[in-house]
Parts: sequence; structure tokens; C-alpha cells
Amino acid sequence: MALPSVGVAADLAALVLPSTAAGLWHTGQRATALVGWVIWFVTFAFAVTAGIGFASTNIADVTLLRASRVTPAVTSAQAMLSDA
Repeated sequence: MALPSVGVAADLAALVLPSTAAGLWHTGQRATALVGWVIWFVTFAFAVTAGIGFASTNIADVTLLRASRVTPAVTSAQAMLSDA
């Protein structure tokens, strides 16, 4: 339950922090804005790596499933190869 809540918090931070940091920058609170941008970069990197991990896991599962399937064409090719 903790990891999904961290993911949701990171996604929300990545959504809200850029506009908040830009507003702080324009009002003269430059140090706070820089801290906001650093936090945004960390949450953005977390969100991107989580997305890449999700996609790579699903792609690997589908590839493995397709590779394990034996079609009639594969069976025929194996029979011809063993006859040769």
C-alpha cells in the first residue's frame, strides 16, 4: 500500500511543482523556487523510471508468451529440419 501512494504523490508533485516553482521565481523567492525544481526533477525521474519499468515488464511478458507458442508452421519446419 505504501509504494502506490508514493507513486501517486510523485505524480501529483510532478504535475504541481513546475507552476508553483515558476510562480515563486517570479515573486523573488528564488531559493525556494530552486528547491521546488530540484524536488520536481527527482519526482519526474521517479515517475519516468516507474513507467519504463512497467512497460518493460509487460513487453517482456508478451515476448515470452509469444516465444513459447508453437504454431503448425513451426512444427512443420522442425519436422523438415529433422528429416534433412
